[in-house]
Amino acid sequence: MIRKCGEMEMEFSIYNTISQRAPDELVTALGIGTIVNGALNKATNILLLEIESSELLESLSPDFEKLKRSHHSINGVLFTAIS
Repeated sequence: MIRKCGEMEMEFSIYNTISQRAPDELVTALGIGTIVNGALNKATNILLLEIESSELLESLSPDFEKLKRSHHSINGVLFTAIS
């Protein structure tokens, strides 16, 4: 993180991703109906999911027990939405 002139600048690593569909069980555990886009980073084995809106993102209330049982091949899930 770099601070200058009262502003904060952050740099994020860029990872290659491949298109990936989210498993139905995972979507159900998240309590959402639609995934706009999904991508997997093979280096970190993390699934990136774009959902419909920032309001939906704020209101997510996953069932964490179902979520843990919904996948066996990924390390985590990241969410994003257009704000």
